[in-house]
Amino acid sequence: MADTDKTKIQLLDDLADARQRIFELEEDESKRVQMKNAIQKQMQAQVALRNAGAAISSSLSMETVMNQIVEELGKAVDATSADINHFDLTSGVTTVIAEYIGSEANAAEKASDLHTVYPDPGADDIVFWQREKRMKAGQHDVAHADDANLTSFERVDVQEYGVKSKLYIPLLVRDEFYGYA
Repeated sequence: MADTDKTKIQLLDDLADARQRIFELEEDESKRVQMKNAIQKQMQAQVALRNAGAAISSSLSMETVMNQIVEELGKAVDATSADINHFDLTSGVTTVIAEYIGSEANAAEKASDLHTVYPDPGADDIVFWQREKRMKAGQHDVAHADDANLTSFERVDVQEYGVKSKLYIPLLVRDEFYGYA
């Protein structure tokens, strides 16, 4: 039927149908963009894992491997800086064994603390020991600058380095807790 033969109601129905179809197309486009972004993030993570795997297989130097891993981790989560820490289960001290400093790092972050040994926080730092317990179980953890329960070390990171968030990723070697990134 030609548009000239249609009644006003029929034309309004056609217009409503057209608007509904436009809405559906816009929703489809939005979903497509979201899926594209998710796929790009997954690809970046896969590239980071591939690069870390290549570093492990191409080098026998533990330092080189750890530095490559922390760089790939830092880039994968878009961090301004990242480090890998070895936690000595006997003494309770933590040693920075690898670090990544990105181009967006602030001046304080750019100061290397590679090979720095941090003392046992002491039995009073309950939050530290709770976090360590979760990491020994293979669970990651996150601390934010505005959290009420920051460890003594995290308070220093917030105040001196401008840290907004810290992501703790446990490192297990043969199912034994080694440290964290």
